[in-house]
Amino acid sequence: MITTSIRQRVRDNLNRDDSGIDTKIQDWINDTKRRIEQRIDMDYMRVQGSLTFAAGAQTATLPARFKHEIDVQIRKTVPVAEREIAWTKFPRVSEAEILRIQSYDTAGVLIREDPSGYTLTETTMVLHPQPEATDTWVISMPYFEFSADWTFGVSEEPYLAKFAHQAVIDGATALGYAFLGQLGDEGKWEEKFEKKYMEFAQHENKRALEGDWEFRPNSGANNRRPSRTYGWSI
Repeated sequence: MITTSIRQRVRDNLNRDDSGIDTKIQDWINDTKRRIEQRIDMDYMRVQGSLTFAAGAQTATLPARFKHEIDVQIRKTVPVAEREIAWTKFPRVSEAEILRIQSYDTAGVLIREDPSGYTLTETTMVLHPQPEATDTWVISMPYFEFSADWTFGVSEEPYLAKFAHQAVIDGATALGYAFLGQLGDEGKWEEKFEKKYMEFAQHENKRALEGDWEFRPNSGANNRRPSRTYGWSI
């Protein structure tokens, strides 16, 4: 279903034609789309990305609409020793582990050395320990990202509009009734949203699990294509 049709369905459910209502409905639709993407990782959300850390820098900005990483590997931007040429799996560390891997000299100054793990803030990746002042590092990172807001252009039909349109319609309608203060109707449409979302999620998980046992071409080779459900390469 194209996004303009979804918008019309929500308008019909709310039975409103107020001036400017379409703008609010589009916001409710995009909020519902994001709500679904927060709950489940889907193939179209997967991106292959990289981060480059400037000389001595401890932080780098995460990509826009970043949701979560799948796998992280690291190496020096300009390898010197042979061991620095290959990518190395790079773990996410806890606050407690930071205290273990980060050391100080006698003056209480952080000792710079090759990083052995990372943490994430809302917008940045942080290396631990902080790299030496002359070293630059690069991260290779497949990750999941939230999709851009729908624009409601002519013939626009993204993945969720095609395969989860009823869940989007029901969720946006619930948000509309919440905005209008009609809590009884909000609850009714919220219940419908949860039912349609679960049907969609079950279909997505079934499709992914079936893929575990199929042998498909992957990068030109006849390799088994693992499931995104388990965070493997697809």
